[in-house]
Amino acid sequence: MATYPETLDYLFSLHRFGIKLGLEAITDILARLENPQRGYPTIHVAGTNGKGSSSAMLASILQATGYRVGLYTSPHLIDFRERIRVQGTDISEESVCALIEQIRRTANPLTTLTFFEFTTALAFLHFRIQQVDIAVVEVGMGGQFDATNVLSPIGALITGIGFDHEAYLGNSLQMIAREKAGIITQKAPVVLGPMPEDILQIFETQARKWLAPCFRMGHEFSLLETSATTFTYQGPRWTIPGLQTNLLGRHQMVNATNALALLETAV
Repeated sequence: MATYPETLDYLFSLHRFGIKLGLEAITDILARLENPQRGYPTIHVAGTNGKGSSSAMLASILQATGYRVGLYTSPHLIDFRERIRVQGTDISEESVCALIEQIRRTANPLTTLTFFEFTTALAFLHFRIQQVDIAVVEVGMGGQFDATNVLSPIGALITGIGFDHEAYLGNSLQMIAREKAGIITQKAPVVLGPMPEDILQIFETQARKWLAPCFRMGHEFSLLETSATTFTYQGPRWTIPGLQTNLLGRHQMVNATNALALLETAV
């Protein structure tokens, strides 16, 4: 079996294939791995800003309430293993090596997997082996054709919309929103963070198409600031006063409010 540095060298060499939007390759490799992503409930998180913090908050709250939680995010800051965590612990070097070898042996030799497709398959497989109760999965880029969009989540969170990856997602906020709206699925609640009304309507239209209950910040749930560092969450049923975040800034209150709305409506 390859060493951890050798395994990383192989993974990062896949960047030469660039970004490939589409679900054919990831669907194929997951089927060959017996669809590990179907072995546990998932929460899908997209958005231009705040999706990483919101994903981490979701995982932290779920873990604190007794769930065994998988968390898949990107990019990493220092070590590749940060992308894939169970109960707040990074995947081990040994698991990375063993599972990457398994995926390489299993993959269709006529199909070229990108770095992100390989990493996504690795995360889903690791979560099944670790027998998580639930996994929080952050979209890599966009939504509709992102490799993570093979999930049938119990709920989705779209934190907000801004300009990002225009070469792939489109050069207007409306085009980017339509891409991210692709993670909305049949009857699964979707939580929408603060965004302009015309952008909000794009998500509302997609939610109606899929009969997905839609919860919008400032409408069905709200952030009520009580001081510079504390706030109250007001949701459809829950009212939680005296909340604080470990990180400063109103945007972190927004992220926490989004996370709580998703937990209230989907879990």
